[in-house]
Amino acid sequence: MKNLIAAAALIIALPFVPASAAPIGPAGSQAIARAIGNCGDPCIISASNGGRVVDFRAAASEIRNGARKRVVIDGWCASACMSLAALARSRVCITPRAVFAYHKTNFNRPIPLTSDVDRWISRHGGYPQFGATPAVLPNDVARSFWRECESS
Repeated sequence: MKNLIAAAALIIALPFVPASAAPIGPAGSQAIARAIGNCGDPCIISASNGGRVVDFRAAASEIRNGARKRVVIDGWCASACMSLAALARSRVCITPRAVFAYHKTNFNRPIPLTSDVDRWISRHGGYPQFGATPAVLPNDVARSFWRECESS
């Protein structure tokens, strides 16, 4: 009877376990896949509109912890994708095609970024409302925050 009660409690509680507490696969691949899909190493992002901030933050954490040696931003990287790029900056490089776009979240807060990027945005008009046209961080400005990828 005790085992039956324990099993029932686990089944009831399982949906309430936060995603960050769920086990992730080898080298954080599942966390990264939830945010940006399956990608290699280097992980190349050429078109991402973002998504759930919690997924991109978890992916950034895994990347910072070594799940990927390098992330290449080679095109559109908006919203939560920009958060990933900022939070995993030490492993991120950008190409001349990198375009970052940002806005407030659907909770009317700025997307999570590093303080230096946030300061630049605040000094240059702030964050557009969620659902409005996102603002764009020019590539020449982005190069002051992220290193350029080396040519291969």
